[in-house]
Amino acid sequence: MRKLSILLCLDGSVYSRYAADLCWLIAKNTGAHITAQHVIDTQSAEQFIVPEESGFVEPVKYKFAYNTLHKELYDLAHQLQNSYLVEATKHGVRTDFVIDEGDPVRAICERAKGHDLVIIGHKPSGERSQPLYRRQFLRLSLAEALAHECPRPLLLVQNHTELWSDMTVLVSLEHLNENYVNACLDFASVLDLKPNLTCLTSGDLDEPVEKFIKDFRESDPKVKKVPIEVATLADIAIVDGAPIWGHFASAEAKGMAATLPVIPTRSAAGQRVTVLDGSPTLFVRFLSLPTMLLLPEEHLLETANLPNFKVQSLHRS
Repeated sequence: MRKLSILLCLDGSVYSRYAADLCWLIAKNTGAHITAQHVIDTQSAEQFIVPEESGFVEPVKYKFAYNTLHKELYDLAHQLQNSYLVEATKHGVRTDFVIDEGDPVRAICERAKGHDLVIIGHKPSGERSQPLYRRQFLRLSLAEALAHECPRPLLLVQNHTELWSDMTVLVSLEHLNENYVNACLDFASVLDLKPNLTCLTSGDLDEPVEKFIKDFRESDPKVKKVPIEVATLADIAIVDGAPIWGHFASAEAKGMAATLPVIPTRSAAGQRVTVLDGSPTLFVRFLSLPTMLLLPEEHLLETANLPNFKVQSLHRS
Protein backbone atom coordinates (compact mmCIF):
# COMPACT_ATOMS: atom_id res chain seq x y z
CA MET A 1 0.00 0.00 0.00
CA ARG A 2 1.36 3.42 -0.97
CA LYS A 3 2.59 5.61 1.85
CA LEU A 4 1.86 9.25 2.46
CA SER A 5 3.53 11.59 -0.03
CA ILE A 6 4.40 15.16 0.89
CA LEU A 7 5.21 18.14 -1.32
CA LEU A 8 7.49 20.50 0.62
CA CYS A 9 7.65 24.00 -0.90
CA LEU A 10 11.00 25.65 -0.24
CA ASP A 11 12.83 28.93 -0.56
CA GLY A 12 15.85 30.18 1.34
CA SER A 13 13.94 31.68 4.28
CA VAL A 14 13.97 30.62 7.93
CA TYR A 15 10.24 29.87 7.58
CA SER A 16 11.05 27.25 4.95
CA ARG A 17 13.50 25.78 7.44
CA TYR A 18 10.72 25.61 10.04
CA ALA A 19 8.55 23.82 7.46
CA ALA A 20 11.35 21.40 6.54
CA ASP A 21 12.10 20.55 10.17
CA LEU A 22 8.44 19.71 10.82
CA CYS A 23 8.14 17.85 7.52
CA TRP A 24 11.13 15.69 8.40
CA LEU A 25 9.57 14.84 11.76
CA ILE A 26 6.34 13.77 10.06
CA ALA A 27 8.19 11.74 7.45
CA LYS A 28 10.48 10.10 9.97
CA ASN A 29 7.52 8.95 12.05
CA THR A 30 5.19 7.89 9.23
CA GLY A 31 7.56 6.65 6.53
CA ALA A 32 6.27 9.33 4.16
CA HIS A 33 8.17 10.26 1.02
CA ILE A 34 9.01 13.93 0.48
CA THR A 35 9.39 15.84 -2.75
CA ALA A 36 11.00 19.19 -2.01
CA GLN A 37 10.18 21.81 -4.63
CA HIS A 38 11.74 25.19 -5.31
CA VAL A 39 10.12 27.40 -7.93
CA ILE A 40 12.13 30.10 -9.68
CA ASP A 41 9.65 32.90 -10.31
CA THR A 42 10.73 33.67 -13.86
CA GLN A 43 7.28 35.05 -14.69
CA SER A 44 7.52 37.92 -12.22
CA ALA A 45 11.18 38.51 -13.07
CA GLU A 46 10.41 38.88 -16.77
CA GLN A 47 7.41 41.13 -16.14
CA PHE A 48 9.51 43.31 -13.85
CA ILE A 49 12.60 43.61 -16.05
CA VAL A 50 11.64 43.14 -19.69
CA PRO A 51 9.33 45.81 -21.20
CA GLU A 52 6.81 44.80 -23.83
CA GLU A 53 7.94 47.53 -26.24
CA SER A 54 10.95 49.75 -26.71
CA GLY A 55 10.88 53.03 -24.77
CA PHE A 56 13.84 54.97 -23.44
CA VAL A 57 16.13 51.92 -23.38
CA GLU A 58 16.48 49.21 -26.00
CA PRO A 59 14.87 45.89 -24.95
CA VAL A 60 18.14 44.05 -25.56
CA LYS A 61 19.59 45.79 -22.48
CA TYR A 62 16.72 44.54 -20.33
CA LYS A 63 17.01 41.08 -21.85
CA PHE A 64 20.65 40.94 -20.82
CA ALA A 65 19.70 41.96 -17.28
CA TYR A 66 17.02 39.27 -17.21
CA ASN A 67 19.40 36.57 -18.41
CA THR A 68 21.90 37.57 -15.73
CA LEU A 69 19.22 37.44 -13.04
CA HIS A 70 17.96 34.12 -14.38
CA LYS A 71 21.42 32.58 -14.03
CA GLU A 72 21.83 33.93 -10.50
CA LEU A 73 18.44 32.56 -9.48
CA TYR A 74 19.38 29.12 -10.77
CA ASP A 75 22.70 29.28 -8.92
CA LEU A 76 20.82 30.07 -5.70
CA ALA A 77 18.36 27.27 -6.39
CA HIS A 78 21.17 24.74 -6.70
CA GLN A 79 22.75 26.02 -3.48
CA LEU A 80 19.39 25.54 -1.77
CA GLN A 81 19.11 22.06 -3.26
CA ASN A 82 22.55 21.00 -2.03
CA SER A 83 22.04 22.39 1.47
CA TYR A 84 18.61 20.82 1.80
CA LEU A 85 19.71 17.35 0.67
CA VAL A 86 22.66 17.37 3.06
CA GLU A 87 20.41 18.24 6.01
CA ALA A 88 17.68 15.80 4.96
CA THR A 89 20.22 12.98 4.76
CA LYS A 90 21.23 13.70 8.35
CA HIS A 91 17.58 13.23 9.36
CA GLY A 92 17.34 9.92 7.51
CA VAL A 93 14.25 10.75 5.44
CA ARG A 94 13.37 9.77 1.87
CA THR A 95 13.31 12.87 -0.29
CA ASP A 96 13.72 14.20 -3.79
CA PHE A 97 14.37 17.79 -4.85
CA VAL A 98 12.97 19.42 -7.96
CA ILE A 99 13.53 22.88 -9.43
CA ASP A 100 10.69 24.36 -11.45
CA GLU A 101 10.30 27.76 -13.02
CA GLY A 102 7.38 29.97 -13.98
CA ASP A 103 4.45 31.13 -11.86
CA PRO A 104 5.02 29.64 -8.35
CA VAL A 105 1.31 29.17 -7.58
CA ARG A 106 0.68 27.25 -10.81
CA ALA A 107 3.86 25.21 -10.49
CA ILE A 108 3.09 24.19 -6.90
CA CYS A 109 -0.55 23.38 -7.63
CA GLU A 110 0.46 21.23 -10.60
CA ARG A 111 2.88 19.16 -8.53
CA ALA A 112 0.46 19.07 -5.60
CA LYS A 113 -1.93 16.93 -7.66
CA GLY A 114 0.47 14.01 -7.29
CA HIS A 115 0.82 14.33 -3.51
CA ASP A 116 -1.33 13.87 -0.43
CA LEU A 117 -0.16 16.87 1.60
CA VAL A 118 1.50 20.20 0.78
CA ILE A 119 3.68 21.91 3.39
CA ILE A 120 4.93 25.49 3.13
CA GLY A 121 6.59 27.97 5.46
CA HIS A 122 4.93 31.36 5.84
CA LYS A 123 6.01 34.59 7.48
CA PRO A 124 3.16 36.02 9.60
CA SER A 125 2.00 39.39 8.38
CA GLY A 126 3.13 41.40 11.39
CA GLU A 127 1.28 44.40 9.95
CA ARG A 128 -1.89 44.35 11.98
CA SER A 129 -1.23 47.80 13.34
CA GLN A 130 -1.34 49.37 9.89
CA PRO A 131 -4.65 50.69 8.53
CA LEU A 132 -6.58 48.18 6.44
CA TYR A 133 -6.44 50.34 3.30
CA ARG A 134 -2.65 50.09 3.34
CA ARG A 135 -2.76 46.30 3.18
CA GLN A 136 -5.34 46.18 0.41
CA PHE A 137 -2.64 47.20 -2.04
CA LEU A 138 -0.18 44.53 -0.97
CA ARG A 139 0.26 41.44 -3.09
CA LEU A 140 -0.90 38.14 -1.72
CA SER A 141 1.88 36.09 -0.23
CA LEU A 142 2.49 32.71 -1.84
CA ALA A 143 0.81 30.94 1.08
CA GLU A 144 -2.22 33.25 0.87
CA ALA A 145 -2.59 32.50 -2.83
CA LEU A 146 -2.22 28.76 -2.27
CA ALA A 147 -4.98 28.92 0.36
CA HIS A 148 -7.30 29.67 -2.58
CA GLU A 149 -5.74 27.47 -5.25
CA CYS A 150 -3.98 24.43 -3.75
CA PRO A 151 -5.86 21.24 -4.71
CA ARG A 152 -4.57 19.27 -1.71
CA PRO A 153 -4.52 19.80 2.07
CA LEU A 154 -2.16 22.70 2.81
CA LEU A 155 -0.13 22.78 6.03
CA LEU A 156 1.25 26.22 6.83
CA VAL A 157 4.23 26.50 9.19
CA GLN A 158 4.90 29.92 10.72
CA ASN A 159 7.33 29.06 13.50
CA HIS A 160 9.54 26.31 14.79
CA THR A 161 7.37 23.57 16.25
CA GLU A 162 7.50 19.97 17.36
CA LEU A 163 4.91 17.34 16.52
CA TRP A 164 1.54 18.15 18.01
CA SER A 165 -0.33 16.26 20.72
CA ASP A 166 -3.84 17.40 19.75
CA MET A 167 -5.85 18.33 16.68
CA THR A 168 -8.62 20.93 16.78
CA VAL A 169 -11.00 20.48 13.86
CA LEU A 170 -13.41 23.28 12.98
CA VAL A 171 -16.74 22.20 11.54
CA SER A 172 -19.95 24.05 10.77
CA LEU A 173 -23.22 22.64 12.00
CA GLU A 174 -24.93 24.44 9.11
CA HIS A 175 -22.54 22.87 6.59
CA LEU A 176 -21.59 19.53 8.09
CA ASN A 177 -19.42 17.38 5.83
CA GLU A 178 -18.94 13.96 7.43
CA ASN A 179 -16.33 12.94 4.85
CA TYR A 180 -14.28 15.96 5.90
CA VAL A 181 -14.65 15.11 9.59
CA ASN A 182 -13.68 11.47 9.03
CA ALA A 183 -10.69 12.48 6.91
CA CYS A 184 -9.45 14.71 9.71
CA LEU A 185 -9.92 11.93 12.26
CA ASP A 186 -7.95 9.56 10.01
CA PHE A 187 -5.14 12.10 9.81
CA ALA A 188 -5.20 12.51 13.59
CA SER A 189 -4.90 8.74 13.96
CA VAL A 190 -1.87 8.58 11.66
CA LEU A 191 -0.09 11.31 13.61
CA ASP A 192 -1.19 9.89 16.96
CA LEU A 193 -3.06 13.10 17.85
CA LYS A 194 -6.00 13.49 20.19
CA PRO A 195 -8.80 14.97 18.04
CA ASN A 196 -11.27 17.59 19.21
CA LEU A 197 -14.18 18.91 17.19
CA THR A 198 -15.28 22.52 17.49
CA CYS A 199 -18.72 22.94 15.93
CA LEU A 200 -19.55 26.48 14.88
CA THR A 201 -23.19 27.52 14.61
CA SER A 202 -25.14 30.68 13.88
CA GLY A 203 -27.87 29.49 16.22
CA ASP A 204 -30.35 28.99 13.36
CA LEU A 205 -30.57 25.20 13.54
CA ASP A 206 -34.00 23.60 13.23
CA GLU A 207 -33.37 21.51 16.34
CA PRO A 208 -31.52 21.98 19.63
CA VAL A 209 -27.74 21.81 19.39
CA GLU A 210 -27.61 19.02 21.97
CA LYS A 211 -29.89 16.81 19.86
CA PHE A 212 -27.93 17.65 16.71
CA ILE A 213 -24.68 16.58 18.37
CA LYS A 214 -26.31 13.40 19.74
CA ASP A 215 -27.58 12.48 16.28
CA PHE A 216 -24.19 13.29 14.79
CA ARG A 217 -22.43 10.91 17.20
CA GLU A 218 -24.96 8.15 16.51
CA SER A 219 -24.68 8.53 12.74
CA ASP A 220 -20.87 8.48 12.66
CA PRO A 221 -19.14 5.91 14.90
CA LYS A 222 -15.78 7.67 14.46
CA VAL A 223 -16.94 10.69 16.45
CA LYS A 224 -18.65 8.72 19.19
CA LYS A 225 -15.91 9.36 21.77
CA VAL A 226 -14.39 12.53 20.28
CA PRO A 227 -14.75 15.62 22.50
CA ILE A 228 -17.07 18.16 20.88
CA GLU A 229 -17.25 21.86 21.72
CA VAL A 230 -19.93 24.17 20.35
CA ALA A 231 -19.22 27.82 19.58
CA THR A 232 -21.65 30.41 18.25
CA LEU A 233 -21.09 33.48 16.12
CA ALA A 234 -20.88 35.40 19.37
CA ASP A 235 -17.48 33.75 19.82
CA ILE A 236 -16.22 35.20 16.54
CA ALA A 237 -13.66 37.98 16.85
CA ILE A 238 -13.18 40.69 14.24
CA VAL A 239 -9.45 41.22 13.67
CA ASP A 240 -8.81 44.17 11.34
CA GLY A 241 -12.14 43.51 9.66
CA ALA A 242 -11.54 39.76 9.37
CA PRO A 243 -13.90 37.24 11.03
CA ILE A 244 -11.72 34.93 13.13
CA TRP A 245 -12.90 32.46 15.72
CA GLY A 246 -12.04 34.05 19.05
CA HIS A 247 -10.29 30.93 20.38
CA PHE A 248 -7.80 31.16 17.51
CA ALA A 249 -7.50 34.95 17.66
CA SER A 250 -6.11 34.65 21.20
CA ALA A 251 -4.31 31.37 20.56
CA GLU A 252 -0.99 32.35 22.08
CA ALA A 253 -2.63 33.13 25.41
CA LYS A 254 -4.48 29.82 25.31
CA GLY A 255 -1.35 27.75 24.71
CA MET A 256 -2.31 26.15 21.40
CA ALA A 257 1.25 25.52 20.22
CA ALA A 258 0.75 21.76 20.72
CA THR A 259 -2.51 21.75 18.77
CA LEU A 260 -2.88 21.44 15.01
CA PRO A 261 -5.88 23.55 13.93
CA VAL A 262 -7.71 22.20 10.88
CA ILE A 263 -9.82 24.65 8.89
CA PRO A 264 -12.07 23.45 6.06
CA THR A 265 -12.45 25.43 2.86
CA ARG A 266 -15.08 24.96 0.16
CA SER A 267 -16.04 26.44 -3.17
CA ALA A 268 -18.79 29.06 -3.17
CA ALA A 269 -19.65 31.17 -6.21
CA GLY A 270 -16.32 30.36 -7.80
CA GLN A 271 -14.30 31.33 -4.71
CA ARG A 272 -12.99 29.43 -1.72
CA VAL A 273 -14.44 30.27 1.68
CA THR A 274 -13.75 28.94 5.15
CA VAL A 275 -16.07 27.46 7.71
CA LEU A 276 -16.89 31.06 8.68
CA ASP A 277 -17.76 31.93 5.05
CA GLY A 278 -14.81 34.33 4.94
CA SER A 279 -11.72 34.25 2.75
CA PRO A 280 -9.01 31.72 3.72
CA THR A 281 -6.55 34.53 3.04
CA LEU A 282 -7.70 36.21 6.25
CA PHE A 283 -6.77 33.17 8.35
CA VAL A 284 -3.35 32.98 6.74
CA ARG A 285 -2.75 36.72 6.97
CA PHE A 286 -3.91 37.44 10.51
CA LEU A 287 -3.33 34.29 12.56
CA SER A 288 0.12 33.90 14.07
CA LEU A 289 -0.37 30.25 15.03
CA PRO A 290 2.77 28.12 14.60
CA THR A 291 0.86 25.82 12.21
CA MET A 292 -2.55 25.44 10.59
CA LEU A 293 -3.98 22.97 8.10
CA LEU A 294 -6.34 24.17 5.37
CA LEU A 295 -8.36 21.32 3.92
CA PRO A 296 -10.32 21.87 0.68
CA GLU A 297 -13.59 19.97 0.84
CA GLU A 298 -13.77 19.64 -2.94
CA HIS A 299 -10.65 17.48 -2.64
CA LEU A 300 -12.77 14.99 -0.70
CA LEU A 301 -15.16 14.66 -3.62
CA GLU A 302 -12.31 13.04 -5.55
CA THR A 303 -10.85 10.87 -2.81
CA ALA A 304 -13.60 10.28 -0.19
CA ASN A 305 -10.97 11.04 2.45
CA LEU A 306 -7.40 12.26 2.75
CA PRO A 307 -5.58 9.68 0.63
CA ASN A 308 -3.25 7.30 2.43
CA PHE A 309 -3.39 9.18 5.73
CA LYS A 310 -4.45 5.96 7.44
CA VAL A 311 -2.04 3.55 5.82
CA GLN A 312 0.44 3.51 8.69
CA SER A 313 0.19 4.57 12.30
CA LEU A 314 2.77 6.89 13.76
CA HIS A 315 5.40 5.43 16.06
CA ARG A 316 7.25 8.04 18.05
CA SER A 317 10.96 7.48 18.44
